[in-house]
Amino acid sequence: MNEQGKQPGFQTRSEIQQEPDAIRTALDQQDLFAATAKKIHERIPKIIIITGSGTSYHAANAAMYFLHVFGKMDCYSIHPSEFPYFIRPILDEATVVIAISQSGESQDTIDAAVIAKEKGALVIPIVNEAESTLAKKFPDEVILSQAGKEVSVLATKTYTSQLAIVASIALEFGLVSKKITKEEYKTKVRELNLIPDRIEIMKDSIQANAKKIAKYLKFLDRAFVLGAGPDIATAMEGSLKLAEGSRITAQGYSANEFLHGPITLADRENLVITLIPPIEDEHEKDFIKIINRVKQQGASVLAIASRSEDVPEIVDFKMDIPKCPMEFNPLLSIVPLQYLVLEIALEKNLDPDKPEWLTKIAKI
Repeated sequence: MNEQGKQPGFQTRSEIQQEPDAIRTALDQQDLFAATAKKIHERIPKIIIITGSGTSYHAANAAMYFLHVFGKMDCYSIHPSEFPYFIRPILDEATVVIAISQSGESQDTIDAAVIAKEKGALVIPIVNEAESTLAKKFPDEVILSQAGKEVSVLATKTYTSQLAIVASIALEFGLVSKKITKEEYKTKVRELNLIPDRIEIMKDSIQANAKKIAKYLKFLDRAFVLGAGPDIATAMEGSLKLAEGSRITAQGYSANEFLHGPITLADRENLVITLIPPIEDEHEKDFIKIINRVKQQGASVLAIASRSEDVPEIVDFKMDIPKCPMEFNPLLSIVPLQYLVLEIALEKNLDPDKPEWLTKIAKI
């Protein structure tokens, strides 16, 4: 039992289960997203920089993808600690900085936002805590995740809420800048709003499957998580969760980049988790080739896919998710990984609510 008298993992499980409602609440701010997109557009930005630490950095990577696809905008993500060295020289009034933080108390992110503001950039914080330092420093621009209090050290519902928000801002920016048509906008917004329902549909089967698979993976020490397109962010976040919650050394990669060296480590001591794209394209074919190759090397493979009929029979484990547009797949594909980390942790007698040597706000 933890100090609150609850079973280990209670808080993490509860907060994963809250994700559909958290996403719905986050999305119910369309007027704010439209106003934010208008502010960005009026700046006539040369570049958009998205920053955040840990899980929020992975949300920043997804945001970069959304803004490229929907807004046709030059943008990139960077760790906030690198702002003093790498970003300061290019900041000016034609720069927009989106600063993402669950707590709003990450000092690196606060410092980066302040540096950007001092240089005249438009700074838009996305935080979950309304009374946080970051939110108070930018009261006119802040967007609240509205995910509710997150007690578990592992960020789950705040992450998917952040994804929903940055996707919405990108869509609104695409509309106001006329980079996407009204019909494209309406179709994508409708699909995004269906994500919470899709998570609820898969919830029971995913939990049961994660519990079953975890019994085989409790002795696992090393893993790779492979994604493509927007799911590169999922691969990075999934690997972080495996490290934080279940003490498994894990690394996230673009699937094809995995071939440039790391694949040599994929042997019988390793698990390779493949986030297979929800569309039939060259990336999907590449995943099939990678699965066949690492199986020949002796690695175990877990496939997370919506097109389960195309997953090779040789995979050791499979987790099915509903199909959705590829752009929004990160909101679905992370959920099986969250449940898997929870169940592996419990199998190893770890408490994912309070991982050893880890706190909600990282400090040196």
